[in-house]
Amino acid sequence: MATTITPDVLVSIQLANSKGNVYVPGAGVTGSIKSIILHNTDSAAQEVKLFFDDGSNSYQFANPLIAPKDTVVIPLGGEGMAIVHGKKIEGNTDTAAKVTCMLCGSKIEVS
Repeated sequence: MATTITPDVLVSIQLANSKGNVYVPGAGVTGSIKSIILHNTDSAAQEVKLFFDDGSNSYQFANPLIAPKDTVVIPLGGEGMAIVHGKKIEGNTDTAAKVTCMLCGSKIEVS
């Protein structure tokens, strides 16, 4: 078996105003998230909620209030946060399409 590790932006999306999928790795893929970048493009502050879903339950792990036109970086130290197939990151904000969410890290594939 060979393991391929590719540094990458795992996802870059605009958050919705209701909880939805942010990152869902495909079969045979593990996402290793090293940092989360959130940018508010709006002229009003936006509250962001991020969740880890283990396939059975969803757990909120971040809830920053982001000032207008500001950026928040959430570093995940050490090994980062590993998201394997069957698990996912979810999120939402106050106003749809006003906060850009980028998950940066590595894509790990075993073949």
